[in-house]
Amino acid sequence: MRAGNAPAAVSIPIAPDFALGEALADPLVVVAPDALDPALVAATIEQVNAAALAWLGSAAGTLEGRTLASAAPALAAAIATTPLVADARRTAQGAQSLLSIAQPTGGTRAIELRVSALGSRRLVHWRDVTHVRAIEDAYRDVEQQLGLALAAAEMGVFSWDMVNDRLRWDDMHYRMLGYDPHAVEPSYEGWRSRVHPDDVDAVEAAIREAEATRTDFRATYRIVRLDGTARWVQGRARHERDASGTPIRMHGVMIDVTEQREAEAALRVGEAELRAMNETLEQRVRERTAVAEERAEQLRQLALDLTATEARERRRIAQLLHDSVQQMISAAKMRAGMMRLGAGSASPPVAAAAGEVEQMLDRVLAATRTLAIELHPPVLQEVGLVAALRWLAGEFTHRHNLAVSLRVPDEEPVLSMQTRIVLFDAARELLFNVVKHAGVTTAALDLTASADARILLVVDDQGRGFEAPAPDDGPRVTFGFANLEHRVRLLRGTVTVISRRAHGTRVVVELPIDAQRDEGVPSRAQRPGDAMSFEGVAAAAPAGDGAVPRPSPTARPTATRTRRRILVADDHRLFREGVAQLLRDAGDFEVVGQADDGGQAVTLAAALRPDVCLLDVSMPTVNGVEAAMRISQLAPEVRVVALSMHERADMADAMRAAGAVAYLSKDVPADVLLGVLRALG
Repeated sequence: MRAGNAPAAVSIPIAPDFALGEALADPLVVVAPDALDPALVAATIEQVNAAALAWLGSAAGTLEGRTLASAAPALAAAIATTPLVADARRTAQGAQSLLSIAQPTGGTRAIELRVSALGSRRLVHWRDVTHVRAIEDAYRDVEQQLGLALAAAEMGVFSWDMVNDRLRWDDMHYRMLGYDPHAVEPSYEGWRSRVHPDDVDAVEAAIREAEATRTDFRATYRIVRLDGTARWVQGRARHERDASGTPIRMHGVMIDVTEQREAEAALRVGEAELRAMNETLEQRVRERTAVAEERAEQLRQLALDLTATEARERRRIAQLLHDSVQQMISAAKMRAGMMRLGAGSASPPVAAAAGEVEQMLDRVLAATRTLAIELHPPVLQEVGLVAALRWLAGEFTHRHNLAVSLRVPDEEPVLSMQTRIVLFDAARELLFNVVKHAGVTTAALDLTASADARILLVVDDQGRGFEAPAPDDGPRVTFGFANLEHRVRLLRGTVTVISRRAHGTRVVVELPIDAQRDEGVPSRAQRPGDAMSFEGVAAAAPAGDGAVPRPSPTARPTATRTRRRILVADDHRLFREGVAQLLRDAGDFEVVGQADDGGQAVTLAAALRPDVCLLDVSMPTVNGVEAAMRISQLAPEVRVVALSMHERADMADAMRAAGAVAYLSKDVPADVLLGVLRALG
């Protein structure tokens, strides 16, 4: 069998001194054939180059005079199964074939073998193409896998050579247009003739706009097949340009989104029906309270089912897009948070159900992230240490049944990120020790600043305690935080442990307050007029001995407080509308506008002059960093709060340098987002 794209063997003229043969990198053997042995099995080896000796694992001078079968049995056996020798006699150029050679150590190697006639002798020349075959096999596997993935996603692929006006469609693209694969020659007119007449102008305008603005082509339109059936498709493509910037090729995909469109239409019908049912329900509530309450519960359950169905469908579509899974999950979580905040104490079952949905979505998000989110929560960097400690107290309450009485400053202390991390890690390690060793269900966590520019973190419990050994008795008991003590000492701090058996343990971590702010939330000193108080950003700590009650971020504002005007900018419609609805339901915010790209956000911010602009970092046309910079220049009084799925310090730094006053992950709970907006000075 010949290898169609394997490297071709080379015809080698052999000089009498065999110098050219020795210079070859590929193995070469010169044999004298036996007239009675047309297959060369009994042929006598006359000359062997160094490459052949290395390939056969033999020393120089050990093969000459031996038969090919005795010196290289696997090679001779492979030659015997082919008509190579006979073909070599018939042609002056010799014959070649792709063979599989068994190895002494196991396995096989693929070689391109050529037998040529040189007078009465034969030249046996081969090269190892195992790696070439492996690459070809891997390429075929990838090609098949890609084909299966595209078919499963109902996605057709096309390429358009705009210079030569040549198109290439894959089989799925043919079928989506209603053609039999390769039954017609791909052409622009062949595609255009299948576009619905009402959509042709809009689609072609989108193509021209993408070419002129150097952006990706994106359009949703209808395809009418030969049998008259119409399907909704979404086209996406990108131009390839030459050195002068002229488009020369377009590569893209066409995705069948008919089911999505039908689901959206059905959802709109369902929402209309639901509104009508709610109106009827309100009338019945006034007439028959008991019966109306039961119906209201049914309607609320129906609303939950509709929302879940919408979320599942939108997630399925979004999975086809790059890096959008977390966006959809965050949007669904925002909806659940809105339901929980809206229900409040008026309907505990609904609030509890919404909370459970939020928890499940949290687990899904956690599965898509690395362990870094467990080790370094976004709230620590994006909001600050105070909010991070509140979050930590809540985590221990929910996960470990440890009620933490929390006392923290009203304002975020000015600390470097390194100090904040050490204090946060200390709080977590010490609370874990309480859970593992103290035998209690309550603990106190205090964060205070002293008059001598020191920050103190104190964890106190009334548990079992222990008797610390005297300094001369050896190492004292540290309950596993020796590493913590080392890190504290590196920051010129101290760790003090006070414990008595049956009287509990008190651990004090003391660190100097850094003047340097390498990362973190803005301070009043840094941004005059843009100061931020983070009081009430996280959920209030559970009440307990020594606890200082904190206002809940879900509490409605007083009647005298002015409603804060918000502009929401995000290219993901579901997330953007979810945030807008959350703000409307909160009562103390007014959504004055929405933007789906960075350029539109800048325009609306300059025209509407909102109090706050919630700005997505990754948006088309103009990204979040550039948009924040322009907004700061055109409307400096507008506070920019950045939202992103990226938990990266460099991205946060870039947004703050561009003028953002806060940088939050999109998966923060709804009440945390509201708390941050309410905390803006």
